[in-house]
Amino acid sequence: MKTSTRSPFLAGLLIGLAACVAVPAAAQTVAWAGSMGERVLLVIDGRLQVAGAGSVIDGVRVLRVSAGAVEYEVAGVRQRLTAAHAPVVVGAPPGGRVAASLVLRAGADQLYHVDCKVNGRPMAGVVDTGASLVSMSMALASSLGVDWSRGRAATIQTANGTVKGWSIRLERLSVGMLEARDVEAVVLETELPHLLIGNSFLRRYRVLTEDSQLTLARAN
Repeated sequence: MKTSTRSPFLAGLLIGLAACVAVPAAAQTVAWAGSMGERVLLVIDGRLQVAGAGSVIDGVRVLRVSAGAVEYEVAGVRQRLTAAHAPVVVGAPPGGRVAASLVLRAGADQLYHVDCKVNGRPMAGVVDTGASLVSMSMALASSLGVDWSRGRAATIQTANGTVKGWSIRLERLSVGMLEARDVEAVVLETELPHLLIGNSFLRRYRVLTEDSQLTLARAN
């Protein structure tokens, strides 16, 4: 399993397919996050786990893994979980609190798109695990109420060459239902159609990639 991937400067995310069901006994929720041949990615009580047939994790015994489905048993109760047809956040706790994990799939453009919020203001974002910093254009920063003029001037090397920028810190950044505070970012003197989510946000999470699926999981 790879743990990182480099996508183009303008990368994007589509929230992936996931199913979540309640189960009795030790584990309270089991969520589908994807399959990898004979193994399956599950989010058990908000924690990302990789399991195969015979694995026992937090009271969940995996019986059989097949394409798009897993059969498991908890406290003697046998259940079957498959990929859902509606996009949801994986591992989202009740009451609107911050989620533990987020599963996303690349779109037709092979990029990863996700809904974001900067200091509570909504914005379309894209994730690029090859980018060092969260990045945005001057126009986007202004529309979000970010005062980049007080930032530290910097010269930024991008895939398209050298660009003038300003180093700033974002008080609060939400990516899907994942949230981080005091995030380093850069405002660039160039056109960017999206908020670019780089490693100044991503390094706070475990990043798992497999084929066209990317999972962000809160580190234990």
